[in-house]
Amino acid sequence: RHDEPMAEDINWFDGERLASRLRTAKEQLLHWQDRKPAEATDEVPTANLEGASLPNFSEEELAKKEYLERELDRILMDIDQVEARRNSSGSDAQPTILPKWLQRISGIGAV
Repeated sequence: RHDEPMAEDINWFDGERLASRLRTAKEQLLHWQDRKPAEATDEVPTANLEGASLPNFSEEELAKKEYLERELDRILMDIDQVEARRNSSGSDAQPTILPKWLQRISGIGAV
């Protein structure tokens, strides 16, 4: 975010790994929903009281949707854990700092 100062010791490897997993999970979920990312909304479908019903999904589709949602939840939990480790004070709170050349290689590989 633009309003927060940049940390001096950044673990680029964990950040790139988590960002990649998050992008992949979101893209898979949006693809499953057959919507483009620009058209996706956070609206939750609700049943209409006049008798209209939700689309009937097959068991395979429901299982895939549940898997994608669980994967997205795991990724978000990983991100929270990394942020908690970074913000905690203690001897094990210091993340491993990769050499600059390795940070550059992982950044290029992520692009």
